[in-house]
Amino acid sequence: MSAKEKIPPKLSDMQSWNEQEFCEQYEKTWEISLDNIHYGWLAEGEEELGLLSDINLNRANVLDVGCGLGQNLIALAKRGAVGFGLDISSCMLNKANKIIKDAGFEQQITLENGDMRNFVCFDNVEYDLIISIYSMEYLKGVQELRSVIHNIYKRLKPGGVFILCYSHPSQAHRVYPELMNCSVPIGDGDFPTYNYSYKDTFEALTKAGFTIERVIEQKTKSPSKITYSESRKYPYHFREGCNPCSEHFDEISNGNPHTVVYKSRRHHEPLHGLPKQDEILIGYRELWGYKRSITKHTNINYLGLSFRAIFLAPMDNVVGLTDILGFSVTSYDLSVANSDIEIVSCSGYEVVKVPSNSILGLIHRKLKGLMLEPVYKVYSVDNIDNGKKEQRIFIQDMIGIGKLVEKTFKTTKTGLLTFVNGDEPSRGELPLDEVQAKPGDFVKLVYVALRENKLSKQQDLF
Repeated sequence: MSAKEKIPPKLSDMQSWNEQEFCEQYEKTWEISLDNIHYGWLAEGEEELGLLSDINLNRANVLDVGCGLGQNLIALAKRGAVGFGLDISSCMLNKANKIIKDAGFEQQITLENGDMRNFVCFDNVEYDLIISIYSMEYLKGVQELRSVIHNIYKRLKPGGVFILCYSHPSQAHRVYPELMNCSVPIGDGDFPTYNYSYKDTFEALTKAGFTIERVIEQKTKSPSKITYSESRKYPYHFREGCNPCSEHFDEISNGNPHTVVYKSRRHHEPLHGLPKQDEILIGYRELWGYKRSITKHTNINYLGLSFRAIFLAPMDNVVGLTDILGFSVTSYDLSVANSDIEIVSCSGYEVVKVPSNSILGLIHRKLKGLMLEPVYKVYSVDNIDNGKKEQRIFIQDMIGIGKLVEKTFKTTKTGLLTFVNGDEPSRGELPLDEVQAKPGDFVKLVYVALRENKLSKQQDLF
């Protein structure tokens, strides 16, 4: 699909959401409601869909990722919410601040200029609701999508809701619908958007820990022929005399939905992960959502350091745990981070550069500070976005400690797992060198010991 064929509201003759010219043209083209929350252009909004009907918005913390001109934040503030907006465009935010002030909500809404891929905005806020309306398709591929959704999951309160919408998969594959489970870039120029398939979106949400509650396809017949008065029934519509839709797009829109909306929720109880350290004092330890009774514990001593080995009551192949490292990320940790760290694999000839402010980079720095030597393994995977090989790196073992753990539990199979705020990032499938740390994150590096000679699917974790 060429840039000229891209659907509104991209205004495809422009190249960047952050350019002044684009911002001016966008504002002149689109008229967006300050009363009804929108979920895509020329499509039904909250009053019609009721996606937020089960959420008490009074004093709820709400984040709009890619907030644009801020109209949704105003509509939410009118329902009592405390609004936070993140956008990469300073041009959009300057205009949004004026619109918010004119509407009288400058004390109730806070905006920040930033990149959703870093997601370090409003560090001390936990959210009841996070929305992203036509912003995540500016991410550069499935891996970035998974990383951002994982970070969104971490910032929601238990029971919190995430609503995501972007272009329907059929927009990129209308000629070859059998390809609709393939995410692809669309458009050209320096800032193409990405069209995400159902498969990749579902996997990104569920592997982060979300339960998907609703999926809605939005469709508009013959948008180029809609009059201004007809368009006003939608909260996100064009200004009078400014319909940007071409007759060419009518053919696409009449055959397929143009927008897909996903409503998902963070579980009230964690499905997996490790609990706080003080659970050892009350006789159980939680692992992947199950409370496991502790039968006994002992200490493993290495180079003057003491690590507690916990023996678990029989239930599956996991016989015990040993916490190697546990720390809360501080602002100081990130302020002293260098651009990257060179990590050498156990083979001795593969060197991978890892961002020092990533979870893996911080773990490496903390272990080195304790004079501990991690053993890294590098492997290659196919990048599903571009078909090229990419290197992945993980901690395979710890010199000296691994053997002591095996000896303590009398097992021949152990593995190191990393938990961030009690969760494995995207169920253990998101590379830790791509997970950016933020102040307040609690990180644990844990040995899991499996039953000797009875290794089943659990060994796939390692």
